Amino acid sequence: MLEYLQITFKASCDDDRDSDAEPGDSCSPEDPSPYVHLAAPEEDVANMVDAEQVVIPRASIRVAVDYPLREEHVFTLNSNDSAGFRRGELALKIAQLYQRIYAEEERSSAEPAGLVPGLLNRTRTEGTYGIWGHDISDLDLVGVVHKPLRDVWVLEVDS
Repeated sequence: MLEYLQITFKASCDDDRDSDAEPGDSCSPEDPSPYVHLAAPEEDVANMVDAEQVVIPRASIRVAVDYPLREEHVFTLNSNDSAGFRRGELALKIAQLYQRIYAEEERSSAEPAGLVPGLLNRTRTEGTYGIWGHDISDLDLVGVVHKPLRDVWVLEVDS
């Protein structure tokens, strides 16, 4: 039987950090946030619980990114540490990957991204990745799951 490994994140923060949080949402040292903001992960990583824990004892991994892209793309991420990826480093590397994807989409798309009329959603662009629905500022990393048959790590991204 194959086992799937899931890595999650918890970031402590001030109660007033997320001013647009839904009622009932909270984030504090006692109730850490499960989200890492992909547009600006530095504060989340700085406040991350067990950020220095090695969670993937490999120097290189393959990561599948499919949301919110037209189709799945697989990228290689390399750890700065021969012992493998630490939780905080993994979150930062994934955020940097998303930032590169969005920058490449902007460069390669003939039309700039706009807003869907009547919604706050991002229009689809037809660049390298065909990003649709969400700006990077809408995206949060929630988890990473290893799929052993493909030897790929699949990202759990929320919007």
